[in-house]
Amino acid sequence: MKTIHIEFSDERLITPSGLVFVGQILGKSNFVKKINRAPISNEYLQKQIKNGDILLTYIGMLCQGKPQYEAVREMMDDPDYYKYALGIAYAIPSAETLRQRFDMIGDSLRGDILQANIDMLREMKIEPAALENVPVDIDVTPFDNSKTKKEGVSRTYKGFDGYAPIMAYIGTEGYFVNTQLRVGKQHCQKETPDFLRETIELCRQLTGLTLDYIQFEELPRSSDGSLYYNNSRITSTGTRYYNNSGNRINNLSFRASNSFSGTLDIPFTGRARNGDSFRGVITISSSGGGSSGSTDRVIRYRTDYGSAAVFNRDDFDDLSQWETDRNVSSVRFSLPGSNQGDLYRGYRSSSNQGTRITSSGTSIAASELDRVAFIPKSGYTGTVYLDFTARSNNNDEFQGTVEIAVDRASADVTVRYSTRISPVNFRGDDFKRNSGSLSSIQFGAMPASSQGYIYYQYTSPTRYGRQASSGTAYRTSGSNLISDLTFVPRAGYSGTVTIPYTGSNSSGSTFEGELVITVTPSTSSAYFNDMGAYSDAQRAAVDYLRENGITNGISNTQYGPEHSITRADFAVMVYKAFGLTSTGGYVYFNDVPPNAYYAQAVNTLRAMGIVSGIGNGAYGSNYTLTRQDAICMVQRAMRAVGWSANDGLSSYLYGYSDGYDVSNYAQGAMAHAVQMGYLPISNGRLAPKNPLTRVDMAQIIHRVLTY
Repeated sequence: MKTIHIEFSDERLITPSGLVFVGQILGKSNFVKKINRAPISNEYLQKQIKNGDILLTYIGMLCQGKPQYEAVREMMDDPDYYKYALGIAYAIPSAETLRQRFDMIGDSLRGDILQANIDMLREMKIEPAALENVPVDIDVTPFDNSKTKKEGVSRTYKGFDGYAPIMAYIGTEGYFVNTQLRVGKQHCQKETPDFLRETIELCRQLTGLTLDYIQFEELPRSSDGSLYYNNSRITSTGTRYYNNSGNRINNLSFRASNSFSGTLDIPFTGRARNGDSFRGVITISSSGGGSSGSTDRVIRYRTDYGSAAVFNRDDFDDLSQWETDRNVSSVRFSLPGSNQGDLYRGYRSSSNQGTRITSSGTSIAASELDRVAFIPKSGYTGTVYLDFTARSNNNDEFQGTVEIAVDRASADVTVRYSTRISPVNFRGDDFKRNSGSLSSIQFGAMPASSQGYIYYQYTSPTRYGRQASSGTAYRTSGSNLISDLTFVPRAGYSGTVTIPYTGSNSSGSTFEGELVITVTPSTSSAYFNDMGAYSDAQRAAVDYLRENGITNGISNTQYGPEHSITRADFAVMVYKAFGLTSTGGYVYFNDVPPNAYYAQAVNTLRAMGIVSGIGNGAYGSNYTLTRQDAICMVQRAMRAVGWSANDGLSSYLYGYSDGYDVSNYAQGAMAHAVQMGYLPISNGRLAPKNPLTRVDMAQIIHRVLTY
């Protein structure tokens, strides 16, 4: 590393003087050494010049605002200075070498360069500044390359020809973290989920914490657009989206309305893997909406899942005229997802749908476009994107996208239930239409797992027939009765669950309905007066255990949330929570009297392999239970009743300050609990050997029984 001395002098400083500092910063990275290990083909010009020198030279040029390869010739006037300033090892390459080498390298070094940039920021101890959170700004920034014929230059949404790169900056200072060069005509949403995943990982390395989950505080206005999970529109704010499991953040997207322009903020709360909570805002900006005409190459239609979206040839002619100055001749469409619906040609009516298109290679003549229709799958809502390749009458080819917004059909019947924590039992008569005799219903979708589950013949969390499905007809008489269905809210969820269904009358007629279940937050406990300072989720968990007979309070009015729990009492709670059955009167432990209130529970758990005691024939009935031992017991109980509860990866523990404090025997169970979100965590600590409190016990059991 060179030493830089800064002195006052009368000498004139020239523009390249600052490259000394650039070289000093780059010298702190092993990036150049890593790049130099890449093999150099014998086809290269000046093959004695390694790739590191190529990149250092071009970085120096970019820092001076000179991206053209020919500008390297200016460095030849003082090659020794530029070599010294930038740390170039062998020689400054020629313009021809730069051009050839970058053509051959392509984007093969993109990942290395992005990682080196993060490493450099970390080495320089750069910490992105936050407001309430660390902002990340992501936007598409079209370049005007109208006067060039470079590969990939095409019409951007700004109305000029060029590229449309996407870029990401972190912190209020705007430190660069990611970019991707894109052709000008590329839709801004194409490949963006992958770019977001890459950006999140790069930002995580700077902020130093691994994300566990986020939860939206507000949703966008419908006039601006909607958030989607996969292809389902998000309608409530109670769902958690996780980094590595469950409802994954990777499956989220925002789909703008036709009229959206300006800036949109979506606030959210989040939690890091170490338990730290934070708040953030997703900012989405657009300089223009879909109403700007054909220049965005998107043709938009709107329908509901009870109707077909019929295409209009004029829309394709308008786009073709814009692109080629000729009308369209033929079009080939990509196919919708099987869960979205089907594309038909020769469509005339709902009773004469024509022929289903089964291949993306099918060419549709312009004269047929007025009878091409997308028919949504029953119950599907969301946005369908159908990319297409078209030819004009002069044989020019162009691409575009058909965007079809599928709304929920207007319901003829709305069934409303409400609950706080209790399961909701359905009643068959509630689902009928006044003018008919209901025969059966079929749900268009099931609730999101973050909201809860619908069960058939549910009597307890461990005793039910099966989970309900959207492909089953539930009837008013006979088998698969509507009255045998029960919705169980997930622990921690509050909000509105909306489930569409199609009803069939005995006459054969059908109608559209929707089931709306409101899960209200637990703003106070219904049973105990010492839960006021706790969260809605904690109060709900305590009341859930009380209502299901799993535990009572320490008195009629007090729950004792911070009290510890003995091994004997927890055995009783697990026995009741999982609905276990006594295995007989066998006595396993010398400190468990046969007539003790906990004897049946302890002996049953021992017979099922859920507990084993503390040694010397003792169970340790009056010993205080630790958090890690409680989790081990819960995992074994889950396995005993046939639930999946595999050990988690130990890496889930090491994101916490005390992750290494977990005993070896408990690591798999604790990692599983962290991964699944069963274990309450505060202040970034697992506290594995701390006593389990009654309030944390309630949350663990509530989550395990409803997740």
